[in-house]
Amino acid sequence: MSISIQNYEIFFQMASDLFAIVSPEGRFLLVNEMWIKTLGWSLEKMKAKPFMDFVHPDDCARTTKQFEQCWLDDAQGFVNRYIDVQGNYKYLEWSTKLVKNENFFIAVARDISDKYISKKNTEYLKLHITSLLNASNLAIFTIEADGTIFLVNRSSCNIFGYEESELIGKNISILTGPEHRRHHDLYLQKYLKTGEKKVIGKTRQLMAQKKDGTEFPIELNVGEFQQDDKKFFVGLIQDVSDKKEYERLALINSRLVTLGEMASTIVHEIKNPISVLKMNVDFMNRENKELSETDYSKNIEKSIQRIDKILKGLQAYSNSSQTTESEFDLHEVLTETESFLRPLLLKDAVEIEFLLLADECKLMGFASKIQQVVVNLIMNAKDARSLDEKPQIIVRTWNDENVLKLIISDNGIGMDAPLQKKIFEPFFTTKEKMVGTGLGLSIVKTLLNDHKADIEVKSKKGEGTQFTITFPRN
Repeated sequence: MSISIQNYEIFFQMASDLFAIVSPEGRFLLVNEMWIKTLGWSLEKMKAKPFMDFVHPDDCARTTKQFEQCWLDDAQGFVNRYIDVQGNYKYLEWSTKLVKNENFFIAVARDISDKYISKKNTEYLKLHITSLLNASNLAIFTIEADGTIFLVNRSSCNIFGYEESELIGKNISILTGPEHRRHHDLYLQKYLKTGEKKVIGKTRQLMAQKKDGTEFPIELNVGEFQQDDKKFFVGLIQDVSDKKEYERLALINSRLVTLGEMASTIVHEIKNPISVLKMNVDFMNRENKELSETDYSKNIEKSIQRIDKILKGLQAYSNSSQTTESEFDLHEVLTETESFLRPLLLKDAVEIEFLLLADECKLMGFASKIQQVVVNLIMNAKDARSLDEKPQIIVRTWNDENVLKLIISDNGIGMDAPLQKKIFEPFFTTKEKMVGTGLGLSIVKTLLNDHKADIEVKSKKGEGTQFTITFPRN
């Protein structure tokens, strides 16, 4: 050991950091006692090997580069890992200084393992939390005490239609509906002043507003936490539009079930007096042959037959409990449907014409379900009537090789191409709320799929619509 190196030894041993003198060959010429305390190796062991033998394999290339820079007196501070006697690695933060008139440089290291690992764990935890937040389908917001948005997750942007940069730093009230927006800051101020929890820890239902101005129902849960002297609030928002829609449809469905039960009862109650009326007319005609030949008698009989036909059609439609497939005649289904729909159509001055094949149209399946399809399409055509010309609906059947086609067309308002792409989607409707459920054509498609039938729509804005249903022959 040279006298110059000996001059450093007393100073080294007094230091609380890891000190070393390193040769051009990459060996320790001198290390202090802190190396033993930190890594556990003896001084002899440390000086017997090149220092690269103690460096983590993944850090060797970077450490070699820094070693070369040391001899240019241009090395920057860096961190690498050294193995200890137990086989674990310590994170060491390095500074070096070249002693130009000597053939060595001085290296000073500090064990930053706890700090470095803590930092890494914090980064991993932050990444983990961010991944969890972004994986949630709930909109999650963190806001400061004054309502300023501090953090949002990906679902927040997707649900409300904003970019993250458009939300951070803005007041959370931009996401609330107009009615709630006016009072939002007052709610916060009152809570901070009184501590009275009217929202925190509870589920609230209110209207929110998207970037495009669309209002929609949400469920809001709010929590709070404090960091240092700052208070933050966390909001979890769930878009309950579908939930509200299901509730609305459940209400409509319950009403339809009740209406079906009432229709069945009403049909039964009407048929009894109609039967009595028919018996009396028959008796009257037998007793008075002259009267039976009059128009009065014939009109009464025709009216009774018409009422009976309407009741049979209504009863068949309201009692759709068929569970097994059977053969049925499509023309009979159409005739029954016409009997009870024609009065509804005439009320709105809608003409309907049935152009049916002369032959029977036998199909396998569920007659009641096909009737439901026909009723839905005809009623849609009625609702889509144009005010500019007399509304007309045409129903016709057509034989085409191995398939049977049912075509329902109207001269109504028609649809453009984008609308035609959406009409079979569940919940899509152009009708007002409580008038259309948005399930009609979706159900039509499902019922036809059960019969391996296809449905095609052709329409043009202002020129009417045509639905073509293609049934495979048995």
